[in-house]
This record gives sequence, structure tokens and C-alpha cells, in this order.
Amino acid sequence: LVATMLCALVVFLFVTETVVQAAGPTVITADIATPTTWTKENSPYIVSNSIAVNAMLTLEPGTVVKFNNNATNNTQAGLVIKSDFSAVGTTEEKIVFTSICDSSYGGDTTSYSSRCQSGPLNSEWGGVSLYNTSAHAIIEHALIFRANRGISYQTTLSNLPHRELSVKHTDIRQCNAAIYLRNTMPTLSFNTLEGNTYGLEVVTNFSNRVPVIRDSVFLHNGVAIKVNYPGATDVDARFNWWGDATGPYFQSSDPVLDNSDGLGDRIIQDWVKFRPWLGGEPDNS
Repeated sequence: LVATMLCALVVFLFVTETVVQAAGPTVITADIATPTTWTKENSPYIVSNSIAVNAMLTLEPGTVVKFNNNATNNTQAGLVIKSDFSAVGTTEEKIVFTSICDSSYGGDTTSYSSRCQSGPLNSEWGGVSLYNTSAHAIIEHALIFRANRGISYQTTLSNLPHRELSVKHTDIRQCNAAIYLRNTMPTLSFNTLEGNTYGLEVVTNFSNRVPVIRDSVFLHNGVAIKVNYPGATDVDARFNWWGDATGPYFQSSDPVLDNSDGLGDRIIQDWVKFRPWLGGEPDNS
């Protein structure tokens, strides 16, 4: 009798464990107006508009967010960060930002959009953006796929803070620009920028607003770094891995700057410091 009861208990526990399912998908239609937490259990979150984050938004490890451009008003879906924002995953449970047509994460959500009939494409949603804001944002151990600008951090005002974004241990792939910066100096380290049109795109109107990127990977991008309206100081991209031990490809008439024998990702303009570079790929997990 005891043995029978024990077997029944084991079966009950097994069945109870296997029927537990996530509560998602969760459809987001309104701006974030009060402190909010998005969870793995309620994933995937479906965002079909440009959502303003007007209050603290926290994403827990394992959260999946999918973006579906609004065909009615031709709006690119995305998150516009106007308050503090925390998306900190772990090595085992990364936070994912991707297209509604990407079924690799958060299950099959292609029924939400007729555009998915042709499969996932690059630049399918807007991205995560900060513009003329003093909000503090941190993104770590995340995956960002198929956005126009994976992460965009811009300011046009000299009196606003410009170091309030930190991005670490994050993979950004298949975007128009993986990271777009305008007059800002975020913390960028241990990231992988792969398969984008531009890995890092920089606009500098202020000579004291020059970004630094360290211990990161530039791989299979159309152009690794693009600089527009350069300031007085070069973008500091030293100590990164460019996909090959010979360093990035950069052709210059100045023999001191020239690295036309480099077999790594391309740099096509001056105003980028890339020496010395890493001789092997860093562990960005």
C-alpha cells in the first residue's frame, strides 16, 4: 500500500510539473505610465506600436519581446525610453528583442502579421531608443535582432547627460545599424555586432562627445564603424576583435594608419582609433 501511494505521488508531481505553461503572449498597446516589470512567464510580449516608456520598466531574465510594425499608421514598433530602463539577463537566460516574424524565440507568433509570410527580414522594427532624455538605461546579456537601429542613443542638447546608457554582453544582429549614437558616450563593452549593415554608426557634433567601445566583436557587418560629422577626437575602438588576427580592413594613403592587409571587418573612414586590436575573440557570453 505504501509503495502504491508513493508511486501515485510521483506520477502526480510529474504531471503537475509538465502542465505548467507560460501565461503569454502579452499584447502591449499603451505607453508605460507606472513602474512595470515584464517577466519570462508572461512572454512573449507583443509590441505593435512605438511605446513610450514614461515610468521605470524592468525586464527580468528570460523575457522575450517581439515587435510588429503597425501597418495602419505606418509606425515602426519599438521602445522609446523616457524613464529608467533595466533589461539585465544572465548567461543562461538572455533577454530577447526581435521581430514578430522570428519564431526562434518565444514560440510561433507569425499569425500576428501577414508580413511574416515571406519569413523574417532585417530592419523589421524600430529598435530601443533614447532621445534627448536624462533617463538611465542598462542592457546586459540581451539579444537584439532585425531592428532598424538595434539601440539608438541620441541627444542634440549640450546640457543633457550623455553617459546614461550601459550596454554589455549583448548580441546585436541583422539590423541596419546595430548601435547608433549621436553626441553620446555610453558604456559599450563585451558586445557582439554581427551581420548588420553598420556595426556602430556615430554622429558627433560636440568634440567632447566621443564614444568608446571595448572588448567587443565586429563580424560580417557591411561596415564595422561609420562616422558622420566627426568631432575633434577619433572614435576610440581599440582592443576589439574584428574577425581576424590581422585586424580590420582600413585603406589609407598614410602608411601609419593604413591596414589594407587586414582581413577583418571594414572601416571606410578616418576618425577611428583601432590599434591595438585583440588577437582573438573575447568571451562575450
